[in-house]
Amino acid sequence: MRRDRSHSTSHLQQQQQQQQQQQQQQQQQQQQQQQQQQQQQQQQQQQQTGDEATDGKRPLQLPAQQQQQQQQQYHQQQQQQQQQQQQQQQQQQHTSRDSVKPVAVEVYSHIACVAKQNSI
Repeated sequence: MRRDRSHSTSHLQQQQQQQQQQQQQQQQQQQQQQQQQQQQQQQQQQQQTGDEATDGKRPLQLPAQQQQQQQQQYHQQQQQQQQQQQQQQQQQQHTSRDSVKPVAVEVYSHIACVAKQNSI
């Protein structure tokens, strides 16, 4: 009975690690998309300021909007990096433990704490 249990938990751990690796890949793709969005925003604003400079009217709101958007994206990237770190910690916990105790509860509570810190 003991042998079967330890065998089944090690099999579960392998599946969880595979899922976590896939999540990390998805997060990296999201970061790339955000960088592309920043480039697009800069190009758009250069066009707008260039067109309106010929009329002699240069809006002051555009640069402020650009800064806000970039800051938001920067926060999103930070959150993704923290999620990746959490997943690596999860893998270490799963591989080092032979007990059947679920680690998911601890990890979810940790994620909630980090989310609160980010919102502040």
